[in-house]
Amino acid sequence: MNDQRDDRTHRMSFRTALDALQLAAGGALSPDATQGWRSQVEPICRRIEGRWEPYRQRLRSTFREIERNDLALAAQVGELRAGRRQLEQRWLTLSSRLRELPDTGPGSESPPNATKILGLRKDLREWARSALQLDSAAASWLLESVNRERGGSG
Repeated sequence: MNDQRDDRTHRMSFRTALDALQLAAGGALSPDATQGWRSQVEPICRRIEGRWEPYRQRLRSTFREIERNDLALAAQVGELRAGRRQLEQRWLTLSSRLRELPDTGPGSESPPNATKILGLRKDLREWARSALQLDSAAASWLLESVNRERGGSG
């Protein structure tokens, strides 16, 4: 909708410029001279418009793509933040479970506590692996989006 209005305004501006030039000449140009002058200038103006149009369309397309990318990036950032919060919550849960275990000395460690500790260590390793994968995914995503914005390859 705005594009159509801009087109009309753009085209009208050339006509207005032609009329302004005639007025600037103090109306001293005869209608025949004005028509001859217009017949020389209008084709040039149309040629300029024709050459500008592909660039204008490319700019519009680029801006639309940037808007789509912004929305996609915002969604991905939201997903990454949600994943990070889940991992942080898991870490807090595991940390509190570790603190709840009784502190047993090296010689008096009972098998049930050892099993719990080994299970918690396994959970912590999985959490660490998940955190690294999330960080790696975030870094890859960021690098890919920067390259895309620059027009490069990933």
